[in-house]
Parts: sequence; structure tokens; C-alpha cells
Amino acid sequence: MAEDSDVGIAEDSATLFTRGVREIVPWPVEILDLPDPTEPELLATGTSERAPVLLRTAQERRRRQQEAGLILNRVVYDATHFVPARTELVPGGALLFESRFESGNLRRAWQVGPRTYELDLYPDRSTDLHTRWFYFSVSNTRPGEPYTFLVSNMSVSAKSSMYHAGMQPVVLSRRAQLERGEGWRRSGTEVLYHSNGRRRSSRRRGTFHTLRFVLHFEYADDTVSVAPCVPYTYSHIREFLRSLSDDPTRAYRMRRRRLCSTLAGNACEVVTVTSFSSNEDDCAVPLAQRRGIVVTARVHPGEPQASWMMQGLLEFLTGPSLQAKQLRDHFVFKLVPVLNPDGVVVGNQRVNLSGADLNRRWDAPSKALHPTVYAAKSMIRQLQGDRELFLFADLHGHSKKRSVFLYGNCSAATSHAERLGERILPYLMQLASQGSFAYDNCKYKVEPGKSGSARVVVALELKVALSRNI
Repeated sequence: MAEDSDVGIAEDSATLFTRGVREIVPWPVEILDLPDPTEPELLATGTSERAPVLLRTAQERRRRQQEAGLILNRVVYDATHFVPARTELVPGGALLFESRFESGNLRRAWQVGPRTYELDLYPDRSTDLHTRWFYFSVSNTRPGEPYTFLVSNMSVSAKSSMYHAGMQPVVLSRRAQLERGEGWRRSGTEVLYHSNGRRRSSRRRGTFHTLRFVLHFEYADDTVSVAPCVPYTYSHIREFLRSLSDDPTRAYRMRRRRLCSTLAGNACEVVTVTSFSSNEDDCAVPLAQRRGIVVTARVHPGEPQASWMMQGLLEFLTGPSLQAKQLRDHFVFKLVPVLNPDGVVVGNQRVNLSGADLNRRWDAPSKALHPTVYAAKSMIRQLQGDRELFLFADLHGHSKKRSVFLYGNCSAATSHAERLGERILPYLMQLASQGSFAYDNCKYKVEPGKSGSARVVVALELKVALSRNI
């Protein structure tokens, strides 16, 4: 079998954002550096029991502000028409908002009170749907004062949202980063998530929801970034892959190549990891006899958790541990770090630039409209022509469940023995995880509307028994 060669990939900044993406989102400000998180992603104490009290308090505060004539309702940021270049140009000395950077998606901000702001997010490009991910920054901050943010067009129902359970947004203070090396951290008080009565589009029943939270800034004139979870941009992905390639020891264990180009011309890469050479006294299985493992990530741009998992997996597989060497000696890994680069760049939650949910297109992907899925599926077929495919895993984040868990592929025709077999892997993962894997959150049924997803198509069409979402 001819393994992938280490094809050079252009890394200059001009190749990262092609004209197709620039026509959709302007890029007048530099992309923020994203440090590694300095603490684990822990959920805050739940606020669901306090939600009615918080809502009544917020409504009463709003009523008093209206009576006192403090409701301003003035636009302080509009990504298309009005973006103050300097803090002194912001009406009334309000916060200076910015979101015209990679993965940012704030469309408009209104100052509705002295320190209260209502925010409107861009829906996914080419759609009017999927407003869950947000990423913006504020400057002109004042320390010690409470700032209230109301994200008013969130699309996840209040009953199932993790904010309803008390999840806080994450923040990154530039001053704290420079002065004491602090990275992203959970922050925010009075977190409230509720329906606001604003009707959604005709294609989606129900109403939008408002995410409300209060931030207290530590420094004056700081720049603070805000997101639902620690961002992981396309530039971050490329930089991480470059760092692996620049490490002589790790580079010896991996190969990078361009799997295809996206609609905007960005690179979708595949990384091959295995023991590419073995000595006579080595215990490695001959290359031609090794089974294959395929792992994909970030088909949904608003799930950066998938990229953090992929980074950890690549660091482990190319690392010096005995367990990693044993895996390289017995398997050929094909890893696609990001299946939707364009969506990640423009700050989408779920779709690519054609407006397609790529994880519903695996059954019949279009080479023109869904090139990354088309190329990934073709790569899997080609790999199966050379070796047995032992495992397929598609990495995701989840907006409604905690911990780590997986989804399987049981159908009405699945036998009792096969149903038990579906549960062996998650059970072993729970035993080995020391509490971080949630066996009870796993699901094994193929639900309506999921027939075009990666895990289902790889299992049923490509006949890979171990095909899972993680």
C-alpha cells in the first residue's frame, strides 16, 4: 500500500482566508491569540431553582429603569454599518464591542441601560438558523461595576440548555493574560436563560431565548473576550499542526496532506499516524497487516470541544509513551482535525458556507457543495481497500449534556447480542475514566433524521461495526 506522503502545505496568512470568506465577513482587526485553558471546564452551581427569582428581579430592575428614563436603546455596534474605531467614539462612553475576527459572530449590540447591553448574533451563514455559538470582545471597561449582557436570539430551548443548569460563559482578560498568564476561565453571575416571546422563522416553531449574565471586570480599559466555551479557531488548528510538523520526533511518526479544499479555498487536512518504519527486532505488526482507525472532528463549527479532544489525541498518538507506540505499531490512524474549516472561520454554529449540515450529508455528499465530507468518505473507502477498518469515531461537543459519552447505532433489526455488544466499549470507557465518562448519557438508537450522519453511514453503508460519536 502506498501511504500518504508528507506534502507541504502553505502556511502564510494570505492562504487562511480566501476571497470567498472575505466577501462574507470583513477582517479589519487582528485575530486574537488563544492561550490554552488554565483550568478544567467545570460547571457552576445550578441556577434552575433560582431562575424565577432572577427573572422577576431583572424585570423589576427594567421597570425602574424605564420609569427613571434610563432605557437608552441605542446601537453601539453593528457589524455591517456601525463599528466605532476608538472608545471615545462610542456614544456615551459605552463599552466598545468587536467581533470581526476569526470565529466571531456578533451582529449588533444595543446599550439599553447605563451598563446593560442587548446582543444579537449572526445566524449561520446562508441560513436564518442556529444561534448558539457567540464570540465577541469588549473594551473600555471599568473595574468593579456590574455589566449585564442579554443575548436575545439564542435558539436552544430553555428546558434543555446547560445555561438553565447554571453553566457560565468563559472570558479572557488581556490584562490578566499579560500580567499573570491567566487564560480563559468561567465567569459570570446571575446566569439566566429563558424564552423571550420573539418568534423564530416559519421553518422553526417556537420562540427565541435570552441568555442573561452579569460580568464584573477586574481592570480599567481592559479588552475582555467572551464565548460560551473556550474557542478553537482554524488558525489555532493550523498552528497546532505546524507545531507537530516542526517537532522532529513527532514529525517522524506522522504525515500531513491536504485532503481537499473547501468552498472558500481553505485546506481540509488529514493526518496519518503510525510506525512508518520498524526494525527487525521490533514488535510492530507489518504495515500492510495493520488495521485502520479513522477519527474526524469539528463537522459542527460551534463545538470547539471536538478540537480540544483532537489536539489531545494527536499529542498522545505522536508522543513518547509506551501505549502510544503500541498503538502506532498495530494501527494506521487517519485523523481529520476539522471537517468544516469555513464554518469555523466565519463563526457558524452548525453548517458550512452552502448552508448544509455536513453531518446529515454522509449518505450522498456532493463534491461541489460538501467537498470535505465527499473527500473524507472517499478516503475511508480507499483505506478499506488496503486494510480492515477497525474503528470510526466522530468527535463532537454537546449543548445539553455534561461529561464525555458516545452514541452508537442500534436499529430495530439489531439482535440482543449486538445490542449488548454496543454497550461494551462505553462500559469499558467508564471503568477506565475514573469518573469523567458518563455511561448513562450514552445512546445507541438511530433516531429519525440521523440516517445521513457520519456514524450511521459508516456503520450501515461502509460496514464498520465500531462506528461512534464521542
